Amino acid sequence: MVLTDLILAFVVAVVMTYIFVGILGFRGPWPGFIAFLAVLFLATWAGGIWIRPPGPYTYGLYWAAPFVITALVVALLLAAAGPPRRGKVETIHEVKEREHAAVLAINYIVWAAIAILAALIVAEYLVRGP
Repeated sequence: MVLTDLILAFVVAVVMTYIFVGILGFRGPWPGFIAFLAVLFLATWAGGIWIRPPGPYTYGLYWAAPFVITALVVALLLAAAGPPRRGKVETIHEVKEREHAAVLAINYIVWAAIAILAALIVAEYLVRGP
């Protein structure tokens, strides 16, 4: 059951990352897609195992609904946390200073979120069992 949850969460996170980063161009506050994928994967996995809606229960898990909904919500939040696409004209120094402060603040939040999501995943499997 752990393996099926992990695989489903990874597949959903990769598809959402491809849609948001590859097609739409939203990377969140990071220049690359790896951090976006990592946060989205952990959030999808944690949300998928903690949210249990009524519905078809096959091969040890509820197929897709909690994983997809969690991935969509988190991907939208990460995309909204990214820099604006348009805005007023600023000097390069102002932009770099603002971006550095924003990235630093978001990095602290992301690392805290990663720790909390990992703890939620471990807690769910310890309580429910593998």
